[in-house]
Amino acid sequence: MGTARFICKIPAIGVAPILLVCAGLSAWGFFSWFWLDVERLLKLAADRYDAAFPEITMRDGKAAIREQQPRFINVGDKKLIVVIDTRETKQKDASDYLKDVSDGAVLSRDSLVIKNQGQLQAIPLKWIPDFVINSHNLKALLNKYLPMVTGLLLLVLMVYFIVVKTLQALIFALLPYFASRPYSVALTYGEAVKIAAVALVLPVALDLFLYLSGIKIPKAFIIYIALYVALLVLAVRDLARNKPLRMGPSTSIDP
Repeated sequence: MGTARFICKIPAIGVAPILLVCAGLSAWGFFSWFWLDVERLLKLAADRYDAAFPEITMRDGKAAIREQQPRFINVGDKKLIVVIDTRETKQKDASDYLKDVSDGAVLSRDSLVIKNQGQLQAIPLKWIPDFVINSHNLKALLNKYLPMVTGLLLLVLMVYFIVVKTLQALIFALLPYFASRPYSVALTYGEAVKIAAVALVLPVALDLFLYLSGIKIPKAFIIYIALYVALLVLAVRDLARNKPLRMGPSTSIDP
């Protein structure tokens, strides 16, 4: 009995755990690649805030600092200007600091003015709750809310990849389903879905390895698809070399 024939005999309910494993591996890989770096950057920013920025007090949607103003912040990029000027008389003049640059930001008393590629945008501060921005308070904020945000992100990623991997299996199952016809192999769509679900494991494992190892391959998604298709083609060849399967309903998934 060939490998593909053995996969076809898996109970239909056995496809669900395979797809869940694939979704879990993809979610963990993306989470490790993206969010863990974001966590490190947030904690590093909170830890070094006092060394780079003054303490900012937010009260009733108004920003204030106790240091001499305007305060020019060194961000390590001469092309980017960051200024804090919360003086009452300078609220309407915040954009003046940005008139000679294409990118920058100015914190005024009641708004954050951002210039990106020459485009100005003012973000009101009235929605910000009363808060004192310094390293101590930022660390406390991260300790309080970061675990909740992390858990929510993992849940969202898991749901997303369950949908995506299920759709991939359902769509790519059409390849072995139709490709088996010239070989007179009686393959139902349900059996093709089982093959497509199992074939997902190796491409997903490769994706996970690339995420965790930090290896960056241009257009890695093409390699993912190519490997997936190659495995499905090999499954069809395996079926063709063995005794044809019993013909079943061509559009139903096994109970």
